[in-house]
Amino acid sequence: MADGTRDQTHSGKLTALQFRQLAATGLGPVAESAVEKFHHRFRPGVDVQLLINGPHIVTNRDKSPAYETISTMKQTWLYSMGLTLAVCLSVVEGTAFAAPESLFPDSKTGNDSGPEGVHYELGTIFRASLAGNLTHLRVYALASESGDHTARVWRNSDDTVVAGPFVWSYGGVTGWTNLDIPDVPIAADTDYTVVVSTGGGGRNYPALDGDLASAGGNGTNLTYPAGAGVFTTTAGARPDQVFQDANYLRDIVFVADPPPVIPPPLELQIKGRWPGYPRGETRGVFVAGTYAYLAQFGGGLGVYNISQPTNIVRVGGYDTPGRAVSVQVAGTLAYVADGDFGLHVFDVSNPTNVVRVGGYDTPGVAEEVRVVGALAYVADGGSLQILNVANPTNVFWVGQWITPGYARGVAVAGTRAYVATADAGLQIYDVSDPTNVAYLGTFDTSGNALGVAVSGNVAYVADGQDGVLALNVANPANITPLRTNDTAGYTYRLRVDGARLHAADAQGGLAIFDISGGTNLTLLGSYPTSKSTFETFIVGTTAYLASGSDGLQVLDISNPANITLTAQAGRAASVTGVHVADDIAYIADEVNGLEILNATNPAAITRLGGFYSGGPTWSVLVESNRAYVADGYFGLRILDVTNPANPDVLGSFNPGGDAWSVQIVSNKTYGAFRGGGLQILDTSLPAAVQSLGSIAVPGFAAAEVQVRVNLAYVADGAYGLEIYNVSNPANIIPLSTNVTGGYAYGLDVVGTRAYLADGYQGVKVFDVSQPTNVIQLGSYPSREAWKVRVHGNLAYVANGADGLLVLDVSNPANIIEAARVATGGYARDVKVAGSRIYLADGEWGLTVFEAPPRFGPPQKTNGLFEATLLNLTGTGTLQFESSANAVGWMPLQTNTITGREQLLSVPLAPGSTNRIFRAKVR
Repeated sequence: MADGTRDQTHSGKLTALQFRQLAATGLGPVAESAVEKFHHRFRPGVDVQLLINGPHIVTNRDKSPAYETISTMKQTWLYSMGLTLAVCLSVVEGTAFAAPESLFPDSKTGNDSGPEGVHYELGTIFRASLAGNLTHLRVYALASESGDHTARVWRNSDDTVVAGPFVWSYGGVTGWTNLDIPDVPIAADTDYTVVVSTGGGGRNYPALDGDLASAGGNGTNLTYPAGAGVFTTTAGARPDQVFQDANYLRDIVFVADPPPVIPPPLELQIKGRWPGYPRGETRGVFVAGTYAYLAQFGGGLGVYNISQPTNIVRVGGYDTPGRAVSVQVAGTLAYVADGDFGLHVFDVSNPTNVVRVGGYDTPGVAEEVRVVGALAYVADGGSLQILNVANPTNVFWVGQWITPGYARGVAVAGTRAYVATADAGLQIYDVSDPTNVAYLGTFDTSGNALGVAVSGNVAYVADGQDGVLALNVANPANITPLRTNDTAGYTYRLRVDGARLHAADAQGGLAIFDISGGTNLTLLGSYPTSKSTFETFIVGTTAYLASGSDGLQVLDISNPANITLTAQAGRAASVTGVHVADDIAYIADEVNGLEILNATNPAAITRLGGFYSGGPTWSVLVESNRAYVADGYFGLRILDVTNPANPDVLGSFNPGGDAWSVQIVSNKTYGAFRGGGLQILDTSLPAAVQSLGSIAVPGFAAAEVQVRVNLAYVADGAYGLEIYNVSNPANIIPLSTNVTGGYAYGLDVVGTRAYLADGYQGVKVFDVSQPTNVIQLGSYPSREAWKVRVHGNLAYVANGADGLLVLDVSNPANIIEAARVATGGYARDVKVAGSRIYLADGEWGLTVFEAPPRFGPPQKTNGLFEATLLNLTGTGTLQFESSANAVGWMPLQTNTITGREQLLSVPLAPGSTNRIFRAKVR
């Protein structure tokens, strides 16, 4: 938390509750005593700085003894409230944070048990609850002792000496004495034995009979079992015999490892989005005046200005919580059927500022809405729902009928409601009294009734795979078929316009029928669309098609035998990949191909151009004005993007299988092909791409490849991480396959570590220093990790529906979540450039974050303290300061911000025990 918030209603008091909330954002467990210590008042307007390390807190207004812990901290983080502080990191020299401790107090004394003239190895069994170091050995010496003693520390589980032997000469004085030894690391919850032999002379030694009959400890981190005092007469052996539960006063000095330094949460800010709204499949369309209203499934309601048919522009919309599938406009109100979230009512009097004014969560899945007067009729999955919408701010339920099939479409004519109920065919109800709906009749169609339109006594049913069916419904109790016409694909919805019937056909596009003959369904013409068409809306000689992922298609139907496309807008999006070069963002869109954006100003991203291939584009790499596009089943495409408005195809390569990712290293192009394995190509002549070598990967799901020197690392779906020797492309050699339990979509390799985005298994970190013996170092769970990029100690994860996840991976065994931002989209790729993070965010397009300034890992080298402040933006003055106590600050250096990084390098004062550093942006 770089900037805290004063609760001025409590005279500047930051409450314990607020502190707990702060702790919950990433500081880890916080002791209740620490919360109470923090729960104090300070004057409004006074800066308060906090030093936080695990549960320990000190402040510049707290002069309790705990404040002195600052003098022994090895590392800590500095927070500040009320300052113009970009970021603060404190790095302190000195001893370990924890206080030294021993098994026995100085008041414990022993009796002289000699002379016996026998050599004994005398020890005490102990364990520590925390990992740490032994810094000294400790014994209670006797005046009667003399000569050299031999000291060791044993690990009991495997009879291993972990420290020693040390020759320790003492005696002649009674009392506790210490032996300084090199630090010996010990593990938590592990039994050890500290052993010191008897010396020379009469071989006297201290003993306290019965003292260790019961288990005990020092009340902090050290414990011992019953019978912990042990001996043996075999020199150099680990003692394991017990006599009269004696304590031989063999002891240690232990210092627990400091608690992990928990970095402050990384406060990411969304600086811009493109296009700035979700773009989903267009399922429903309604035209009123110069605006088209689209139900865009995951994209909610979209409003488009169609006054210039050749330049249709989205002017507004609303991201509904469900899946918008149907829309109707009446006056200044738009009614949207939103799937699981029922009916929404919007004020669209200002199309640039659509406002939700009311709605009703129907019990089923709202599939279609038709509004007549003050009533809204909703085909709601398992029922027909009737709602009163006279007051859109207070929509209420009026009546219903539980349908025998799944209600997909509804039409209302007079006092009758006609409901298409999928495999239960057409249902007709009397709705003259909407509070008391009455059943009139049914007709079980041969197909799957999805939509219905009514003209006079004829009901036209969109019957799915069986096309269009015309029914005589003059007598609902005796419905009779008139005519059918099997369309080219799967008929969804119908609309009657005078003597013509317009059918929206999933595979066949638009079909126009002449119905003037009453019983006849004469096909006048059709227009095939590349994507599923769900609904049509007719205005004169213009047809507006809800064409799924192709968005809104506008057709000239003045001559049904020669229908032409006039305009297209509102294409869906599924941005899956991103590459950034010189503030130009190249995004791979599964639906729209390659998009090229000017992201110099993230708050106002503009489209420069693009290339639509027709295939599912997965990722893109740009080098030297060439875009290498992994274009799904179209393979690898190479484009000249010198002119972003008009990319030119230079060449392609398709070995079979979907192209998912590409990397260029040392004039070789490496491609990951799902089904086509790892491919190594010579693309120096794009028009004649040469294959240098390939290998089929065992998972047949190569999703990403990265190459370091002569090694290729492949994320291979269920087969996890694979490593290949590619020094000879004609003879690629598998080195290891590491099945991880998840589904590997992406990876990043930095130094000797590989970071794997392992799908629903989250992020995993591996030591790949030995490619034939890969070792997992740590993992972090996440919803669905697609891609990971590592910069410094941070891993940026494209985390599916959970957006962006940032992890501190400085210690792979203890990965810490630094930030998490739910973006509303579906994150599939991420790139980092300078202080900006670019997220390929599914239907939302591109989301750009700005990371706040932060220090990179600090170092102490040759008497210098050095740390780099990262992610600087703009201009200004950067002031570095130091302090010994976080109260008085001394200026160190002042720099003008000229780039995104600034190095702090200052000499450390000789003999100093503490230096705390901070940076302020003025």
